[in-house]
Amino acid sequence: MLSVFANLNTLKRRFSTTFPCQRIGFHFPHLPQERKTFSGKLELCLRLNSSAEYAEDVIDGIVYKTPFPHAILKRPGQIHTYSVEKLREAVYIQYPAELESELDQSGLLSVPPLWEIELTQEVQFLLFKLHEQAEQLLKPGTIDRIDLLAMQLFEEVVSQCRENTKTPPGIPQKINRITSYFHLHFTEEIPMESLLRENGLSRRNFFRYWNRFHAETPAEYLRKLKLQHVCFLLKETSFPIHKITEQVNIPNAYYLCRIFRRHFGMTPLQYRKHSTKIAQEE
Repeated sequence: MLSVFANLNTLKRRFSTTFPCQRIGFHFPHLPQERKTFSGKLELCLRLNSSAEYAEDVIDGIVYKTPFPHAILKRPGQIHTYSVEKLREAVYIQYPAELESELDQSGLLSVPPLWEIELTQEVQFLLFKLHEQAEQLLKPGTIDRIDLLAMQLFEEVVSQCRENTKTPPGIPQKINRITSYFHLHFTEEIPMESLLRENGLSRRNFFRYWNRFHAETPAEYLRKLKLQHVCFLLKETSFPIHKITEQVNIPNAYYLCRIFRRHFGMTPLQYRKHSTKIAQEE
């Protein structure tokens, strides 16, 4: 199969659909690229193979090293940094960011950021049919078929991620130790691979069991810890925003303001003024 990239925003659908694709792309191959940082995407990416042993990603300060093939789920609130060291094949399906809530309610986003997948006959068939449709975008009904096939593929790889098993003895203690580590080191870059290794957990098992003890994903949990500390610094210090950004290891002030407003409904400076006013009234 050859590389194909399609922007679906300009095409008309014959039928309305709950989850319309925005873009789809087949990197066959994905050429090496330097380290880059992205945010604001709602995308499922399948990295199918590579001559590299694993892919390295940094998502919200957590380092992941994932063997091929694997899936990566990119969400609008995340900061994602990665590079492509060697040739690899990858497929991405992108959705409008405003569909995040609906996809989350459907259960499709209740998975870790990355997980290993198996290229079953079903997955390979869906990839083949998607590629076939992407090559003939101008044919009537093609974009509707792409929407359906993309959702089938999404559901298939998410299903692979889920396993319903009992929690083995010792797992609660291990998850508790990792949670405690997060509380002590949330202002640093978390060495996820070594942390899991020290606690005798694979990444797949960690995310599976983490979700049984916490409502948020590890990245969301860390983000909440950072924002709680930002609130403390805003109330108790006169540090400028850029200094607070450095203190909690958030990439830049713009991103801090964006996630802060999303979480609290106001900017950091508005929060500081509001907190100061309340303190004076007391």
